[in-house]
Amino acid sequence: MHMAEKAQTLVLLRLCTLPVLPYRIEALADWMLDALGGLESRAEGVLSLEGIIEKASRFKEGATELDEATSRLSSRCEKDVKGFGSEIKVANGCMMRISRALNPVNYTLKGRYDQDYYGAEYVQPIPILQPVSELAALNPDATEFKTLNTKLVRAKNTVSDALGGAIWFSSYAIERLGV
Repeated sequence: MHMAEKAQTLVLLRLCTLPVLPYRIEALADWMLDALGGLESRAEGVLSLEGIIEKASRFKEGATELDEATSRLSSRCEKDVKGFGSEIKVANGCMMRISRALNPVNYTLKGRYDQDYYGAEYVQPIPILQPVSELAALNPDATEFKTLNTKLVRAKNTVSDALGGAIWFSSYAIERLGV
């Protein structure tokens, strides 16, 4: 077995046997904040992303607390998982629900239930908001501007709703894990 195969096997073994998922939500929050900041600058003031950036900042605060709580729980479970079943269930369940809430807006154009067709637009984060550059280049009186603006306002609402769900699940987990 090659060294890379051994490393992959070890990673899979740990993922299958660790009681608390080794997922760090704060890194996801940082990634989203960076992506939204870049999109805001590309929008050139034509479409404000301030509201969802503020929501992403609130999510980051909760994500930081959640990561601290899951790290503590994971440390306590190293010796014996007995007595931590409900906390493990809450931590893992909330991390998975946060991921399920945010992955569709972070990586797809079509959302949770429609088929996506992969193309160049998927290289960029939060693909449903990527057309902000196109909006900034259009005449605000043109029909194309108004149509794209409406599409992007709906996309902002989609991202906002996903962040709202992520905030709720992180708050729920923090409350249950005793942070």
